[in-house]
Amino acid sequence: MGVLKLRQKLSRVRRQSKLGTGSGNRMTLDGVARELAYRLGSIFLPLDGRRRPCHGTFERFRDDPHWKDFVLFHEYFDGDTGRGLGANHQTGWTALVATLIELYAKGRQAGQA
Repeated sequence: MGVLKLRQKLSRVRRQSKLGTGSGNRMTLDGVARELAYRLGSIFLPLDGRRRPCHGTFERFRDDPHWKDFVLFHEYFDGDTGRGLGANHQTGWTALVATLIELYAKGRQAGQA
């Protein structure tokens, strides 16, 4: 994401890139970075009153008030549901996801998400 944002800043031309194969959607590189940050970060956020997709069907993490804010950072995720798969210890994902959630939150405050 940082590389996309930096490339957009350094470019004299507001380049547009396709987002989504065959979708016809075109965005600036900055917009692509924001959209990717939102998509990855939203796996861990309880958006619109819904549960966190990363919790999947784990009732304890989904429903229990003592556990629902405990977020696990899995190795990989189900592409359809966002449910976390693989080891759930905090590896390199922690720092990346925290940055993505911060980017998303800043975008929401600025009305860009």
